[in-house]
Amino acid sequence: MSADKVWSPYCTQDDVRTTQIAEIITSGARTLLSALRVFPQIHRHMTAFGGKRFPRDEGFAGFNLEARVSSAGILSSFECSYLLKYIEKRDGARPGSNPWSIRHTLIYQKVSVEENKLTHILIRLPLAVKKFLGSSVLKISRERSQFIEDWTNLHITCFSSVDHNLHQFINYLDEEIDKLFKRVILAGVEPDKLNEFDALSSTTNDFKSLQYLSDQLRRVINIIQLNILTMKCFQKKIRDLETVTPQTSSQADSLARLLKQLCDVQSEHEFNLPNASTILERAKAISDQLRDTVSMRNGEFNRTSTAMTSRNTSAIVHLSDKSSREARVVKTLTVLAMVFVPAAFTADFVQMGFITIKHDSPMKWSADPDLKIYAILAIPLISITMLIYILVEFIQTAREKGEKANEQFIV
Repeated sequence: MSADKVWSPYCTQDDVRTTQIAEIITSGARTLLSALRVFPQIHRHMTAFGGKRFPRDEGFAGFNLEARVSSAGILSSFECSYLLKYIEKRDGARPGSNPWSIRHTLIYQKVSVEENKLTHILIRLPLAVKKFLGSSVLKISRERSQFIEDWTNLHITCFSSVDHNLHQFINYLDEEIDKLFKRVILAGVEPDKLNEFDALSSTTNDFKSLQYLSDQLRRVINIIQLNILTMKCFQKKIRDLETVTPQTSSQADSLARLLKQLCDVQSEHEFNLPNASTILERAKAISDQLRDTVSMRNGEFNRTSTAMTSRNTSAIVHLSDKSSREARVVKTLTVLAMVFVPAAFTADFVQMGFITIKHDSPMKWSADPDLKIYAILAIPLISITMLIYILVEFIQTAREKGEKANEQFIV
């Protein structure tokens, strides 16, 4: 109840009125309700108001009417309380965001026929109703207001104010869904012919927008159904009141006018219901179309990727064939080298003149003293070269083992 504005005018047909608009807390609300001697059913409806982090009681509704008949069978008084759902402009809505919000108002009325007195408690009224009451009831002049002469005027005003903004909100949702449809219909499938609407961020935003708009439509359908149920309950109670006591012509006309207005507003709601349902089905169809488009696009990407992988595989197979042929060539060259290198080395070594054949004994060789110098210089150099090669190979092998071990622990 904190920070909720309650308008509690105390009105009589003698135009003796006391009007108070105030922000009240829970204790103040209890004092007010006790002073007005309201029936307890209103407390259940008032729990739908107060500070909330999300629309917790948006789907909550109710209607109660209690009539009191005297011993003579004459209607002495009756009380009614109900919640009415409506659409209102959002305060401080950012450009591009949803400017509408779903709200509800509490209408409480106590009619005392014997005392010729009306008592009202109105919480969170629609702006149109506030303006109308401001011009029809809260007058500075002492002239008699025609509005308070008939207790049915308040209900007619409240129910009549719902349809306009509801229609505007449904049109807004329809327009937003139409914008998304025009974006989705331009979506491409072929990877080489994509446009700006086919980006991942754009597609994700479109999905989010469709989900949000679908949720809003479901909520609108729900409040329409709740209002229809409220009006049906109200009409049933009005028909019961018509049978309680003999009515004067003005009273009968007022009840008939209220009943007709409730039927008209109910018909408007019933016409809005299939409209909102159709827009919801359209949003679902667009969502399915967008999902199918993304699936086909992914299929095209997969097909292109598969074709590219196939070409790469063919290239790898071709390179493998070439590598095998080159390996056979290298093997042949290695065999030839193993055949000719020792022979060439022997021929070159003999040509160096370090070893000669004795003339007197052809089966004996004589070594030149320079052979020792050659051996002293060549053998250490060959050994050092082989050691360096072995060391480099060892370091490279250890490094590769370390890299493989690190790759096993990468998540």
